[in-house]
Amino acid sequence: MTSGTGNKDQELSLPVSEHLLRSAELCCELIGMDISTMLHRWLQAGAEREMLKLVSDGELSTGKFVELLGITYHDYHPLRQKYGIALGSSEEELEYVNREHAEAVGAILKDSLRSQQEQ
Repeated sequence: MTSGTGNKDQELSLPVSEHLLRSAELCCELIGMDISTMLHRWLQAGAEREMLKLVSDGELSTGKFVELLGITYHDYHPLRQKYGIALGSSEEELEYVNREHAEAVGAILKDSLRSQQEQ
């Protein structure tokens, strides 16, 4: 199997389970693709999905993600949508922040508006 890194490909020996290999062979028969290309596509998709999860969890920056996968920032959002990976706070986190801090934020905003009106 080759691993694409820009224009430079590398040979890599990788053990593949029998179940995965049989699945790839079946897919190849059905769509008329060679097994090396099929496994490369699966590896690429897995890398995209897992690295997007790292970005979503705040473990990896978007810039580093784009750099490592050799894509552009324009490719980033379509990939997020493709794998259904959301960025930012979850609904549960937003509810917590609203429940615990809404009054404090409201007071700060009111004070800010008063200060602007007084000037």
